[in-house]
Amino acid sequence: MKYDLVINNTKTVYTLKKGNVPRIGDELKNLSPNNGFSIAIKDGKIVEMGKNIDGYGEIEIDASKLIALPGFVDPHTHSVFGGNRANEWYRRQLGESYLSILKSGGGIVDTVSKTRNLSREEMIKSTKAKLNRMLLSGTTTVEVKSGYGLNHDTEIMMLETAKELNKSDKFDIVSTYLGAHAIPREYRENREDYVKLVLDMIDEIKERELAEFVDVFCEEGAFTVKESMKILSKAKSLGFKLRIHADELAESGGSVLAGEIGARSADHLLRISDRGMKAMIDGNVAAVLLPGTAFQMGGEHIPPVRKMIDNGMIIALASDFNPGSCPIYSLPVIISLGVMLYKLTPEEAISAVTINSAYVLDRHSEKGSLEQGKDADILLLDVNDIYEIPYWFGDMHVRYVIKNGKIVYGGDRYE
Repeated sequence: MKYDLVINNTKTVYTLKKGNVPRIGDELKNLSPNNGFSIAIKDGKIVEMGKNIDGYGEIEIDASKLIALPGFVDPHTHSVFGGNRANEWYRRQLGESYLSILKSGGGIVDTVSKTRNLSREEMIKSTKAKLNRMLLSGTTTVEVKSGYGLNHDTEIMMLETAKELNKSDKFDIVSTYLGAHAIPREYRENREDYVKLVLDMIDEIKERELAEFVDVFCEEGAFTVKESMKILSKAKSLGFKLRIHADELAESGGSVLAGEIGARSADHLLRISDRGMKAMIDGNVAAVLLPGTAFQMGGEHIPPVRKMIDNGMIIALASDFNPGSCPIYSLPVIISLGVMLYKLTPEEAISAVTINSAYVLDRHSEKGSLEQGKDADILLLDVNDIYEIPYWFGDMHVRYVIKNGKIVYGGDRYE
């Protein structure tokens, strides 16, 4: 039989296809490795795997010196934004506080201003460039949030940008509406009007199918538990899936709300309480861990990750790529930080950026593991085993990225 692509005789294929989805507890450590497996691909899907493939490929790759992994899934990014905040980052290194930077016109205020000033063409071009860099570091499925417009037109344009770029067979993008990211300057004296704008926009976004998830920054200085409940309840009534930024700066009650309202995930969780953990476990809410942000902000607060795992909580890893608190888009770097800062094993970290992240985005039936019938999103690396991924900090030694059955990066070739 003729296939579109055959990956021959891999050193090891880490399939992640055995065990429950999502993986919890000790299941996180079982990557289901198989030595010498070949993978046959047709029409963008994996159609056969094993020691012997009955057929040949129109294109064939000798993978005898390479390991294979599912394409990485990044379930939390803020990839659509204007400009950068490199100067602000350096000011923080010199000891200046975030509040001081904010008062001087920096912080999210600066990014909102730069994002609002982008033309549609500039927004699409800059976002596409960021997604291409993610792809080269192994991210084949990515969640993209709005949240740097904080007005009707820019928030809509951000979601339209994600929808437009999702038409490419190089990117699988899952869109999230995060109008409740911050209260914009023009609404500081009447925040109720901004909450109303967010609520009204949810109707339009649903009608135009611009997002699959609705997220809220439930945190001190952002949105209260009451406001967050109001926004998420409206989104839930319209059929949106729910996400919450929770317990990052303080024990805000966001993790408890996530459990009560049935959110798909609560993210950050640097200051989560035992009560919040119990609510999330009882509500089957995933914890999306963002070690890049904790690292960039000084690493002073670390969530109780081992306690989460030991208690059966669902965990995933994500980049939180954004221009302020985490200008890191590389999931290999996040894997390294997850191992070093959060004390995950390499196996746990790999599970957390593949099958569990796919679960967070409700893509686990298509992404996150290598098995027959799933999308052929595959990474080939020239390392001996997965332990070298966190070891080679910032360089995962990728040799091929296969997206939807096509080689989008191979050796020195990028297309």
